[in-house]
Amino acid sequence: MSRRSPRVFVGLVEKAGYYSRLASGFRQLGVKCTVCFITDHPFGYAEDCLETRLTRWTRRAWAEVERARQTGSVLKLAVRRLICFLARLALFLEMATTHDVFVFGFGTTFFRGLDLRVLRVLGKKVVIAFNGSDHRPPYLNGLAWGDDASASLRKVADEARRMKSLVTMLERNADVVVAHHLSAQFHEVPFVPFMHVGVPCNVPECETPRPRDPSQPIRILHAPSMPWVKGTDRIRIAVANLTRRGYPIEFVEISGRPNSEVLDELRRCDLVVDELYSDARMAALASEAAMFAKPVVVAGYASDDMMRIPGRYEVSDFPPVLYCRPEEVERAIETLINDADARQKLGQGARRFVEEHWRADLVAARILNLVDGAKADYPSFDPSEIRYFHGFGMTEDRLLDVLKTYVATFGESALLLDDKPLLLHEIRRFLAHAPADSGAR
Repeated sequence: MSRRSPRVFVGLVEKAGYYSRLASGFRQLGVKCTVCFITDHPFGYAEDCLETRLTRWTRRAWAEVERARQTGSVLKLAVRRLICFLARLALFLEMATTHDVFVFGFGTTFFRGLDLRVLRVLGKKVVIAFNGSDHRPPYLNGLAWGDDASASLRKVADEARRMKSLVTMLERNADVVVAHHLSAQFHEVPFVPFMHVGVPCNVPECETPRPRDPSQPIRILHAPSMPWVKGTDRIRIAVANLTRRGYPIEFVEISGRPNSEVLDELRRCDLVVDELYSDARMAALASEAAMFAKPVVVAGYASDDMMRIPGRYEVSDFPPVLYCRPEEVERAIETLINDADARQKLGQGARRFVEEHWRADLVAARILNLVDGAKADYPSFDPSEIRYFHGFGMTEDRLLDVLKTYVATFGESALLLDDKPLLLHEIRRFLAHAPADSGAR
């Protein structure tokens, strides 16, 4: 890459504001950055970086394809697909000849990964960032399952094969791969841990906290993007139990609203309850809460031992949140309700963490350092070391049911994990014992 400041392309799908804020980080560094999201995000994340006329046309062409698909007109769909392909091809050619670094997110590229080889032949640097559901095996993803574990079995198996193939192709044609080590069961090539690179945050100026009136109820915010996989029903029960026991609580639940409204609620709340089945200590909502120094409760099955990467990502490196098992969420909320000093300490620690480690410009700088050949300065994770498989959006009992059904129907080979004997051993133990007896926690 030349010594001049590189020009960066970021696309093609937004995920919880990650790529808008990453692009903002490049801009803060004085790096020119072009952004193209082929679909409008329903929650309206802000984006203040350059968007060209061609990127707008590409997004509109994609939207026309989606509208034609809904009408059921085969001819209209074919025509609009052709227009969309031509728009995307024009965009690719323009970006390939004017940009130096390409950051692709959520498993999307211009042409399903085939364009990566062209970019590398042209001497471009390619960064692939995975955010969760774009690389996590579908059978470990609560989003993939309906109420009936067998209803979508074939679809899940087909999607697993497709995803495994896509992940393999992307990671082998990228200069840098960034992925979360607890959702990377399909990876084969060592990558940079997602939590080390960070979630880009545009941290606002520190506001003088208003004195809290102790006579007012504790304002608890829960803002699930997908309530059915975030454990919302159980969070409601936990809060209702605490209210019945006499705790003064104002419970605010906001879902399906623009991100600006969520940020407003974050400013006003005393405590955030994020989700129950997370394998990341601080994901999108928790990092946004940290920007306003709000304490966060997050639950999941990723114990400290599973989360840490020995010698590279230790407990002392974890983002400061109150992380607990799902069945302990009521007790965790109660602990913070009862201890105002603990709430303040946790919130201030979280803000300090994102200011010092996850500011958008710092995350963008890490990406640039990685593509500039500084990989030796960053930890690398070998996916053969993965032992965790509890995934996202499911209780342990639910996971046991779906894995047993899946393996009984298609065989163990359908897990597509033959290259990971340690992980397969843990899954076999889990399937052979009740969740309470499992060592894979």
